Formats: sequence, C-alpha cells, structure tokens
Amino acid sequence: MVHINRITRAQVAAILSEFLSLPPLNKTTSFIDVEKSFWALESIHLVAQHKIINGIGEGRFSPHTILTRAQMAQVLYNAGFYSQSANNGANSFEDVNKYYWAYIAIETMKQEGIMAGYTISRFGPNNPVTRAQMAAMIYRIHEKGLNK
Repeated sequence: MVHINRITRAQVAAILSEFLSLPPLNKTTSFIDVEKSFWALESIHLVAQHKIINGIGEGRFSPHTILTRAQMAQVLYNAGFYSQSANNGANSFEDVNKYYWAYIAIETMKQEGIMAGYTISRFGPNNPVTRAQMAAMIYRIHEKGLNK
C-alpha cells in the first residue's frame, strides 16, 4: 500500500540530487532492486556516488521504502547541511539516547533548525517522513544557504 503523504528513498534521492545539482562521479554504482528503466535511476546513482544515501546492503537500494525521521536526519547530515556538527553532551530528546546510531545527525539537524521534535522532548526517530516535512526541510536548508 502506497502512502501518498510519506516519502520514499527514491523520491528523496530525486529531490536531493536535483536540489544539489549533483555531478556524476567516476564511480560505478548499481543496485539489483533498481531496474534500468526506473524513473529515479540516475538520481539514486548520484546520491550513492556522493555517499548521501547509501544502499541497504547486499547490492540493494530499496527505492520504495519509506524514510524514517532518523534516516532523514542522517541523509541530510551526509549531504553536509550544517555549519557545525553537534557535539553537545546532553541529548535533546528522551527517545534518542547518545548511543543511538543517528544521534549526532539528529542533534545537528536540530541545532541547525532544519528538523525539530514533535514535542520539546520527543523526536520520533522511527516515524515516517512526510512530503510536507521534506518540503519544509528543503526550504529551511535553502534559506540558510546550506545547499551551496
């Protein structure tokens, strides 16, 4: 079942490759679950080559998988949308401890004002990202000039 308001890995790849005007690199990438005729093939290759969105292992990209908020924070971090990486000792959210795999990315995106929690103490790392949230993040990144 497709959730129209949620955003997939392929859609994020397409948005970010266009937003950043990513040039092709002399690196070969291929994923067994992305057909040569897939609409976002080029974008997927570009974000993978630039190490913004990696494959999920075993030669797969999983283009139809919905991104979680933690994954989105990591993708935006990988793209370099920050002026300084967060290094605060106290974590901002009760549902993201400092040993969580995307902790630094989440804290950095909060620090930059690109992503916020649902409440002052709850980030919702496993919640899906919506298209509206993605649009708001891209707007904030553009307004801050972090896409240069």
